[in-house]
Amino acid sequence: MSETRDQLPEDSAHDPSSDRAGDDLNPNNYEKQSHGKEVLKGVLLLGLLHVLLVVFPFAYFAIGVAQLIYLIPALIIALVKKRVGIAQGLILGGVITFLLNAACFGLISISNF
Repeated sequence: MSETRDQLPEDSAHDPSSDRAGDDLNPNNYEKQSHGKEVLKGVLLLGLLHVLLVVFPFAYFAIGVAQLIYLIPALIIALVKKRVGIAQGLILGGVITFLLNAACFGLISISNF
């Protein structure tokens, strides 16, 4: 009887691919984490470039369009250096900036002063 108790039934066979403990060593998982960090670097880089607009304070009113002056060269540099994650972060940050600027402009234009 002890022999049958120690054996697992065929239905409950252990599948080693279902273990999550080895995910830290998986190179594909590292590439995913690294790509996410690169995208975050791109968004933060664009935020830093937005802060540099302090030199031209009137540009903050049209930052959605004014950002193209420095976004396009930064995007070209990132793509030439094959930093796709940073390029994606720059695009993501630019789209978010443009949409927020458009929404605020819309709110101001329909409000009654």
